[in-house]
Parts: sequence; C-alpha cells; structure tokens
Amino acid sequence: MTVETVLVAGADGRRGRAVVDAVLAAGFDVHVLVTDPERADARALAEHGATLVRGRRDQLDHVDDALAGTDADALLARPGRDDAQSVLERGRTLARAAERAGVDHAVFTSVGNAGTEPGVPAVDAAAAVEDALRDRDVSATVLRTHLPMQGLERRRSAVRERGDLVLPLEWGARATLSDAADVGRFAARVFDAPGTFADETYELVGDRLSLPEIAETVSDVTDREIDYTYGGPDAAPDDRSAFYRWVNEGGLGADVETEVDVPDFEPTGLREYLARAGWGRDAE
Repeated sequence: MTVETVLVAGADGRRGRAVVDAVLAAGFDVHVLVTDPERADARALAEHGATLVRGRRDQLDHVDDALAGTDADALLARPGRDDAQSVLERGRTLARAAERAGVDHAVFTSVGNAGTEPGVPAVDAAAAVEDALRDRDVSATVLRTHLPMQGLERRRSAVRERGDLVLPLEWGARATLSDAADVGRFAARVFDAPGTFADETYELVGDRLSLPEIAETVSDVTDREIDYTYGGPDAAPDDRSAFYRWVNEGGLGADVETEVDVPDFEPTGLREYLARAGWGRDAE
C-alpha cells in the first residue's frame, strides 16, 4: 500500500495549518478541502504548496469529487470549536466517501478519551465518528488530541502586556496538552506506512500540567514572572463550558499516558513548543 496524495478536510486554523505543513514536509502531495479558496487561511495553505479544492465537508458529492485521484484522507475535527452535529455529519460523510472512493487509508483526529463517551455532545460525536469509520470498509487510524498548545497564542498578548495567564481551569486540575505539529508528524508517519497503523487509536499528549505549572513554564521561557488566574469553565465560551467542566473533572486525561508507543516518536512538551513558537523572543 503506497500513499502519495492526501486530502485534508478541516484544515483551517492553526492546527490544520500545522498538519498540512507536516504532511507536505514529509513529501506528500496535499489537497485541502475548503469552502472559500479566497479566504486568507486558505491562501496561506496554497502558498505553502497545498492544492485547494472547493467544497463542503458535510456534502457527500463534494467530498466524493475531492477524493478523486487521492490515496488517503485526513479529517480534522475540532470538537472544541465545531458543534456536535457538525462533527458527526462531517465525519460520517467523510467515512462514507472514503469507502466509496476506496482510499487506501484514512486518519481521523478525534478527542482525547472520546471512547469514554462522557456525555459532552461534541466529544460523544467524535466517538460516534470513530465508530462510523470502524463500521465502514476503510483502513483507518484515530489520533486523539488533547488541549492544543496553540490555544495559548490567543492569550499571548495578555501575557506579554499584563504578565497574567487566565485559563478555564480550576485548582487541582491538570491539563493534558497536545502540539498540533505532532498531529501532522504522526499523520505523516501513518501515511508513510499505513499498514503498520491500521485500525489503531493513539492518544497524543505532550504534557500533563496544572495551571501553576503552565504559568511557571511560560515564565521560564519568557524570562519574566507570570501570574495566573483560575478561570474555571465559566471563563470558556458558552458552547465549550461543558467540555471544560469535563476537563476540570479529570475526564480528558484520565488514564492517558504522556508517551506514545511508537519508535522514534516523542510528543512535544510545552517548553519545547513555546520556544519553537518564539515565546522566548517576548523577553527581548
């Protein structure tokens, strides 16, 4: 089984960009399904070498057309941002289209611990997509991601200007964190040897840290004292409060190891991510 061309569905945003960049860097021809090729994030993907294909992820004929001529596909769900119904519809559509197209392999980025079905709608929807892929005649790998380290970028200006880090965590909660670039690196490994990873599920966690530990890591990298505030679930947008209640209860990271049993693959820790993302330059 040889994969040369990959369709990525759901590549908008920092995580999607990181995945596309990693798969491109690994030498694959990457097509990206986008609703509007003229949007800035879509143009940025094209400038990096991706081929843009206009279409919607929840329209079967659009995905059918986008899969034509590709060997594999990757569906990037964003359960923290997408509503449950969208996650479910898009996932089931891609699973059906992948089976119809006879693609060699599919990768689905799900949510950490989705298999526990915690009663959080978007997380349960991701678990239902995992089941849909297993029920189809599709060779697939599930990559479960946790709180994205890239999410700290939204708080970077506040950290720089006020020295304060506010996250929707409570005292005693420990966050399991994932680097989006790891998702791309792992997906590239999967596409390079799909038979090795067929029908497997992996939890991608680079660090497990409390809010004080996150603030301490940011302080070390930026070389300045960073204060922190426990925002709790109420500090999250309304559509994400249920998800963060689950996070604070320990459900996201329950029984999840911070090591991946794959040779020569080491998940990225928060300190390494911050340094790579240029947070150290904030001290200059």
